[in-house]
Amino acid sequence: MDDVVTGAMSTLLAKLGDLLAEEYELQAGVRGDVAFLRAELESMEAALLRISEAPVDQPLGAQDRLWARELRELTYDAEDCVEAFLVRLDHRHHAPPNNGLQGLRGFVHRGLSLLRRVKARRDMGTEVRDIKRRVAEVSERRVRYKVDGVAAKPDGPTVDSLRLSALYTKAAELVGTGERSDELVRMLMEGDEASSRQLKVVSVAGFGGLGKTTLAKLVYEKLKGHFDCAAFVTVSLNPNMKKVLRNMLCQLGNECSLNDAMCGGEGRIIDKLREFLQNKRYLIVLDDIWSYSVWDTVKYALIENGRGSRIITTTRILDVAKQASEDYGIVREEVICRWVCEGFVQKQHGKTSYQVGEEYFEDLISKSMIQPHLYNHGNTVWSCWVHDMMLDLITSISEEENFLKVFGGLQPISVQSKIRRLSLQNINAEDSKKLATMNLSHLRSLTVSPEAFTYFLPAFSSFPVIRVLDLHGCSQVDDNHCKQICNLFHLRYLRLSRTSITEIPNEIGSLQLLQFLDLDMTKIKELPSTFVQLSQLEYLSLDNQTRLPECFGNLKSLQKLLPQITIRSPAMLRDLSRLSELRLLLVRFNECDESYDEPFVQCLSNLVNLESLQIFDCHNGLSSSIGISTPGPQQLRSINIGPGTINRVPRWMSSLSALSSLDITLLTLQEEDLQILGSVPSLRNLYVWVKEHRKDRHQRLVIGSDYPFRCLARFRIGRGAMEVEFAPGAMLKLQTLHLDFHVRHTLDQFGNFDFSLENLPSLERVIVHINCYYAELGEVQDAEASIKKALDLNPNKPTLELEKHGDSWRSG
Repeated sequence: MDDVVTGAMSTLLAKLGDLLAEEYELQAGVRGDVAFLRAELESMEAALLRISEAPVDQPLGAQDRLWARELRELTYDAEDCVEAFLVRLDHRHHAPPNNGLQGLRGFVHRGLSLLRRVKARRDMGTEVRDIKRRVAEVSERRVRYKVDGVAAKPDGPTVDSLRLSALYTKAAELVGTGERSDELVRMLMEGDEASSRQLKVVSVAGFGGLGKTTLAKLVYEKLKGHFDCAAFVTVSLNPNMKKVLRNMLCQLGNECSLNDAMCGGEGRIIDKLREFLQNKRYLIVLDDIWSYSVWDTVKYALIENGRGSRIITTTRILDVAKQASEDYGIVREEVICRWVCEGFVQKQHGKTSYQVGEEYFEDLISKSMIQPHLYNHGNTVWSCWVHDMMLDLITSISEEENFLKVFGGLQPISVQSKIRRLSLQNINAEDSKKLATMNLSHLRSLTVSPEAFTYFLPAFSSFPVIRVLDLHGCSQVDDNHCKQICNLFHLRYLRLSRTSITEIPNEIGSLQLLQFLDLDMTKIKELPSTFVQLSQLEYLSLDNQTRLPECFGNLKSLQKLLPQITIRSPAMLRDLSRLSELRLLLVRFNECDESYDEPFVQCLSNLVNLESLQIFDCHNGLSSSIGISTPGPQQLRSINIGPGTINRVPRWMSSLSALSSLDITLLTLQEEDLQILGSVPSLRNLYVWVKEHRKDRHQRLVIGSDYPFRCLARFRIGRGAMEVEFAPGAMLKLQTLHLDFHVRHTLDQFGNFDFSLENLPSLERVIVHINCYYAELGEVQDAEASIKKALDLNPNKPTLELEKHGDSWRSG
């Protein structure tokens, strides 16, 4: 991304090209000026990029820096002007119709509309001439004052010096880390038998950059293998506690409870954590706690169970006034969406702007400018974080280049140039007085924290060209504010989650450029009919209780719809099928019978760009007898069907050529299910949960070469009786096998624990969870011995991780 270097150059050049199209009917002189601007700015863009690629040991001179900064500011003004013109003209298509006015009234209406268009073109011509004059002045000034061959002495720290500083500071921090980590390990693990069984908490305190996180991470990696489960959770300033607790639940490995807790509040997640940790010896690191209230919330989840669990906290309480370190987990999806809406990412041939943004994100990780924080099930980065020193560098460059102004905390408010992007954090009443005197009419992006909104209640009409507005968590934002916001015609990104809005006005249809809209955790019950006019909307996040309007299939650009759609009729499936750009879909069925089967499969056939699908509460729908007649969603890589259950694996799954991950809950497992699953060509991860064991059969299903499973690398099956065994030639590429079964049910149905694990030639790791309730001690020992014997016979000698649940067997 070169936006810091070139300003709005790339998007401006594209808009200038649009202006030259015949449909805008520019006067001949104005068309000539626009063509001149486009050619001149293309040359200037090339010069700016050459400047950005200058070697770090040859710093830019002061004149080059001034010229680049002036040109960047000019591109922002020019783009604001051009877009305002385009919006004024295009907005007429969405103005209220004249309702068939005839005679004099109709003539007057048409005449006024014509006058408005003429005035817009005249104003545009005036502003283009002014921009042309400024471009010429900038070019002449550079020639007039340029001194070739003389490199100016840098007046501040260079990139090299900052890099060396970071390198040697880091090296100095690491001196003695081994001693400190050994001491911390002793504090956590040493003690008599009684204390070793008690929950122990150790805190590491100090100011930012001291190495607390590094130390805690080192100790965490040393010790986590000694515990049943572990999590390393970053808290930071003003945390979203629901997200913190959810991250903890995810890392601890309780995937089922995580799905169940997604729709609940903090209390529900805490209950799930307590339930999961009840019989576990756990290790948890809570990194960067800023307040006692955070600990007071988290400690309710960290149950004392007499298993010798350990907790490490890091904190910089003495430095609590310091602003938060865009080190808090930043969700990948939110970052990329914001890049797209800011105009930093452009579409490329065959790729959406979001997909290009994903490539930028991966590039930043590969260069260690940002670091992975959490991973999702597909082993891709779900969130990232930025180190304190990198954050300081980013803040410094942003301030110097007038890219972003951050107000709050200890940073004084002083502005000497136009503000394009503004982030308001922990401001006070005095700060708000200063803000009130500033000209914010050039603002493109505004982020306001809940604390800042208490002091700064902006008049949204004073932001005529704003594109990004983030008011997440500002509970003071209400329906009146929302009505004002609907007049911000340039908006691309609007985040109103966790606000007090209860109703979206009809005027929402005026936001024709809107691409990202977050209305999660609001009290909005339904959306107005005009909502479907948002033809460029790509990302929509709603509260679970918010109903989509009729004809929502008109949102043709929609790619992600969260958190889920509740399907209340087959007609909704037909509307859903029109969203052909959709890449992520989460659906919940209000009810599900045979009348839903064909519309659902037809819907899948039309969603040709779908990549991830989750289905909840389908309850015996989605018949196995219906196949997809058209190619269908050939991009679909992940499917999760649960927690409701279906009778059979749907036959249409075998036609999904890109499907690599499937998590499915079945009422029972049958041979037909294995035939369909085994024929999915790219399936690598398979998780099958069986609700009931088959009461009418006593022979296990045999998985052999008849069920190809050509790419399967990870397989998990549970949780009743263990109903399958593996014949020679089965699952030739399987590396990880996760068995989850009930001893008593397995014996009752099959009489033994012979799963023939020795026949899996590529097996490297076996994870076994044994439910021991109602089983005798000898039966549990037989299960363990049978599994170990099979693995001993396996030529690949896979490792075994075995865990038992329930202790009723001890009494046997």
